[in-house]
Amino acid sequence: MANTSKAKGTRGETAVVKYLRDNGFGLAERRALGGSHDMGDILICPGLIAEVKAGDKAKSFQQSLLEKWMDETRKEHSNADAVVALLIVQRSPYGPERVGMWWCWVTPVVRLAGYPLREAWSPLHLVIETLRATGWGDPL
Repeated sequence: MANTSKAKGTRGETAVVKYLRDNGFGLAERRALGGSHDMGDILICPGLIAEVKAGDKAKSFQQSLLEKWMDETRKEHSNADAVVALLIVQRSPYGPERVGMWWCWVTPVVRLAGYPLREAWSPLHLVIETLRATGWGDPL
């Protein structure tokens, strides 16, 4: 029997990578599983990683899951020696075709060229626009 949770997670990660590549992060790629030294699901660009939660569990998450996922993202941020890490969570009713509307949290709390990015919910498209406006990703 196939692991449908894992398949949904893989589809979510693949959709996020496509979205990132289409929106100014042409080098975004999925990462291999790293076990206890995991460095995130996606390398967005040097210094910027993402953890992705997609599927049924993500769409109906509770605060306790968010705290667990943020802890996981912070650990991966440290493991990867990244500057910034994103936690991207599928948002109901948005499927893989609307990744820009998925929830996104940023860690650590950072301010880039006057733009605040903090551990608070924002749609992914706004976080990506802010990162691009502050010099991350492909040149504008």
